Amino acid sequence: MHQARVEQTPEGLIPADDGWWVLNLEEIAWDHAEDGGRWCAFESPQAPSPTLGIGVHVLQPGEANGKYHLEDDEESFLVLAGECLLIVEGEERRMRQWDVFHCPPGTAHITVGAGDGPCAILMAGTRTAAGVTTYPPDAVAARYGADVPEETTDPRVAYAGRPPIERATSPWASVVAEASAPEGAHPEPSASGDANADPSPDDLRRQVAVLSAALGMREPLWDVPPIVRQHVRDGELVKAVRELRRGVPGRIGLLEAKRMVDALGERST
Repeated sequence: MHQARVEQTPEGLIPADDGWWVLNLEEIAWDHAEDGGRWCAFESPQAPSPTLGIGVHVLQPGEANGKYHLEDDEESFLVLAGECLLIVEGEERRMRQWDVFHCPPGTAHITVGAGDGPCAILMAGTRTAAGVTTYPPDAVAARYGADVPEETTDPRVAYAGRPPIERATSPWASVVAEASAPEGAHPEPSASGDANADPSPDDLRRQVAVLSAALGMREPLWDVPPIVRQHVRDGELVKAVRELRRGVPGRIGLLEAKRMVDALGERST
């Protein structure tokens, strides 16, 4: 087997044929989709493998790696850094570094970035020529904007309206920096120790105060931008979260932002 030809692009290096190659995640070119994170496939775009799909996907909090779906092929997911929410068969499961998700054929799933920074996931799956991917609607996935309104097996229908996929530079340096940050560099967790538990009154007041100050609000919750209030009234949680987190310095986790939106919803009704 020959060594692959490697091309230099403004975004990074790209294997150009079906030969063998060795590249670093920091130097290889990645792909990007709005609200879908960045990913790097371990293959040449000119010679995709007919039997195996494998690569790394980096998600920021609130980003989903695709639409909720199930496949005829087997997959496995390993969290390399950070945290994510796994939505599997209509249930939420929190995954942290070195957690593994074994996904047999026919298992409905999707992952959403969580925690306080980027989440890197090694994703691998078999490929068969006759394999079919089904996209079913799901109420849990809908809360994160990762659902489809009606079941389909056509990816063009499932991803209709999604911004185009674009080539991007590697995010790996920021992932490594986040993973190696000294202990105490991130916000302290809730006193309950359970990321999914309701925050204590003190926790909620602190979270609301931080976000309110970052957005320049005169009064917490009440002086929220009208677009956020409208998203809350319409039940569009994921859009409200994205608006709340837009331009916020530091790291406000997805779950914390959701709690703030929930509190805003109670005050808006």
